[in-house]
Amino acid sequence: MSKVTDIQLQKNTPGRYSVFLDGEFSFGISDIDLYNLGIKVGMEIDDEFMALIEETVDFKKCLDYGTELISRKMYSEKELKDKLTQRGYTDSAIKSTLDIMTEYGYINDEMYAKTYCEFKGKKDGVKKIRYDLSLKGIRKDIIEKYVSEIENDDVLLKLLEQKIKGNTDDRKIIDKAIRYCISKGFEYDKIKSCLMKLGEDV
Repeated sequence: MSKVTDIQLQKNTPGRYSVFLDGEFSFGISDIDLYNLGIKVGMEIDDEFMALIEETVDFKKCLDYGTELISRKMYSEKELKDKLTQRGYTDSAIKSTLDIMTEYGYINDEMYAKTYCEFKGKKDGVKKIRYDLSLKGIRKDIIEKYVSEIENDDVLLKLLEQKIKGNTDDRKIIDKAIRYCISKGFEYDKIKSCLMKLGEDV
């Protein structure tokens, strides 16, 4: 059993307090959680209540970090979960954070896939986009829904033109261009079709 001997407002972090147990600093906590948990000077804290405090504090830190991450860029649910796990937050805190962010629309795998396909479709092929989205934990049905909307033959044609530079009779240059486009995730049949548009010899 420990006793709360002091509670001090943190100078450099508005809205947060430092709680001292038995004369020594024990943990930092937000003003809202301090109020909700009813922590006051003089109260005694047993192991069970201390575990609740630690869980509450960990969740708040996890939520704050998750909010900071998504304020910079979009994340899929799996990407954000991986980031929070790497940070060392508990499974309970991570689950609660993801549930809240999903509820309020801060993470949305379908919107993520749609935006990703629109952006990546301007430079990459369908195969690469499909593979990358699967690594990000997006469901297959969502991937196929938005990948099927990609129409970027013009992107592929422009890419081939840049690589071949009019050398439609140079087999080495053409082969190199084909390999490059395949590495960018474009399908061979589409590459072949676009090559035909660049010259009859190809």
